[in-house]
Amino acid sequence: MTFGDSNRPRPTASIRLTAAEFEVIFQVTKELRSLPKPIIEGAGWSHADVDHLLSLARGIRGRIEGVPFVHVRMSASDPDSGTLASPSISNAKYGNASVKEIVAVLPYRVGREWQRLAEAVVSSLGPRELFLRTGYQTDDVLVATRHLSIDVRDGQE
Repeated sequence: MTFGDSNRPRPTASIRLTAAEFEVIFQVTKELRSLPKPIIEGAGWSHADVDHLLSLARGIRGRIEGVPFVHVRMSASDPDSGTLASPSISNAKYGNASVKEIVAVLPYRVGREWQRLAEAVVSSLGPRELFLRTGYQTDDVLVATRHLSIDVRDGQE
């Protein structure tokens, strides 16, 4: 089964980001490959999971121009990460306004550790190297990574 199927399971959690927050997260996510293997594996990830998350993040970034929000949904089902659908653009309600957002889907086990591993990147690189690799100061990155905290909906969206 792929996440693009109409039979896909309901999301169990989600992350909502502004386009600006996503840009910071994207730059840090690109650095996940620099983490030592034990840290990646300690989060229950494989290097293939990192590669698939990077691919998804690049897909989001490629569609983000003019789209103010990113919504990452997570499913408790954990199909092969290689079956993840490409991000799509849809209309969403934010307050009383209808706006465009990019929607992407991740396995829950990957999404729930994204914040922790992004923060591990910050710690492992240190302030100067983090700035050189991402273009962002540590405080700005840590503020953005707080938005990776998942909003659990118990299967309801």
